[in-house]
Amino acid sequence: MNVLITGVTPGSGIGFETAKMLSAEGHSVIAGVHTDEELEEALGMPEGAGIAFIKLDVDDPEDRAHAAELDIDAYFGVAGIGVSGSIAEIDMELVKRAFETNVFSMFAVAQSVLPGMLKKGSGRLVFTSSLSCYQPVRFLSVYQATKATIAMLASALRQELKMIDSGIDVSVILPGAYHTGFNQRLVNSKACWMGPDSLFADKLDDILDQEHAAFDVLERSTLDTLMPSIKRAITGKRPRLAYEAPLSQAVGVKAMRAWRPLLIGAAAALVPVAAVCAVKKLLR
Repeated sequence: MNVLITGVTPGSGIGFETAKMLSAEGHSVIAGVHTDEELEEALGMPEGAGIAFIKLDVDDPEDRAHAAELDIDAYFGVAGIGVSGSIAEIDMELVKRAFETNVFSMFAVAQSVLPGMLKKGSGRLVFTSSLSCYQPVRFLSVYQATKATIAMLASALRQELKMIDSGIDVSVILPGAYHTGFNQRLVNSKACWMGPDSLFADKLDDILDQEHAAFDVLERSTLDTLMPSIKRAITGKRPRLAYEAPLSQAVGVKAMRAWRPLLIGAAAALVPVAAVCAVKKLLR
């Protein structure tokens, strides 16, 4: 199987681990990295042997056009950026940028490779969403909104392609919190613009501390717990629409979502953080 993966970070992350896994199993993997500098780095890595790295900036129309020329059987969209901060004051250009990369470009690549799959009468389109799209969290809602949109569009696309008997399956991967460094960058991104004039200037340090503490607790599962789901979505005979991992976080976020309406006002926003902080103390 020829597999195209976007958003591959040389040496780490979901995209890179997936590329290594599929390559080791004999699949031909084309791994798209964001910049020429990353491409040079990737090509020099011993652990990248057997993987065909290319420069594929999903926001670049020329790079997407190049993707359309590739002969692929499966597309796994991983590329994404983290934007966080209060929706009350965030510059809408930042919001647009998040949606441009995380949603529009991800599906633009899918549209680029879809014609080739339709000619073959088979294919896989797999999109990366997030478990966080189930449970809104203050200051992280922009990122969560992009991931919720991905899940919605992918679900509709799956229905549409089944309607025309295309032979193309569509799935969504919903990872929880894994320690790849992405979540830390997501948390810190708000500090780049929430300055002294922010509505939350006097609370920003506490906000950052709470969010980092939460991820310190949540990021205890390794990517090994996610790889089987990705493998089934890309290579399985009858892939499901949605794959969630790790199981503990999937169960937890759904339970929290079910109980949230019973909580009141500010308490609803504080309970998740307070609970995580309490668990962190117990684990020390």
